[in-house]
Amino acid sequence: MRHSRGFTLVEILVIAAISAVAISVALPSYSALIKTLEARNIAYSLQELISFGRNYALRSHRALTICGSTDTFHCDGNWSRGALVMEDGNRNGVVDSNDRILQFVTFNLKQATLTWSGFSGNRVVIESFGTTLASNGTFTYCRQDSDPLYRRQVVINRGGRARLSRDINGDGIHENSQGIPIICP
Repeated sequence: MRHSRGFTLVEILVIAAISAVAISVALPSYSALIKTLEARNIAYSLQELISFGRNYALRSHRALTICGSTDTFHCDGNWSRGALVMEDGNRNGVVDSNDRILQFVTFNLKQATLTWSGFSGNRVVIESFGTTLASNGTFTYCRQDSDPLYRRQVVINRGGRARLSRDINGDGIHENSQGIPIICP
């Protein structure tokens, strides 16, 4: 009797059907995980960036600006592409001859937006003594699919410290500093 070393067509079809069912069950969970991780990563990156800026300003005794940038060299207010950190002695938001670029963090958000709302316009200015004076405000991260489960905020106080939004009531949706669900602009 001759022994075959392969799979029959029926066995292959059964494996394909089981795989298709497993993938269709796992895909929504995987998508939700990716969205959650992106929202968390952006919030933590912003918090770390603000902390870096504050510590640098305190150590160097130089004012600096954190702004949205698409080209890594100029402030243009586009936070969804990335954030630029630069020494900014005259606080004008432009890299002048006495200023220098310290860091650029890439976000490259394609399915989400990141906006800044603060008293200093479209940038965060950290003074040489670590405070923001008029730059307190809020970063808001929102998915384009408008799902409230993935909205996040990073709030910067006048002392130059950043804190993350939280889900206060346990419903899975983060609340803003007033305790109401985050609203996207």
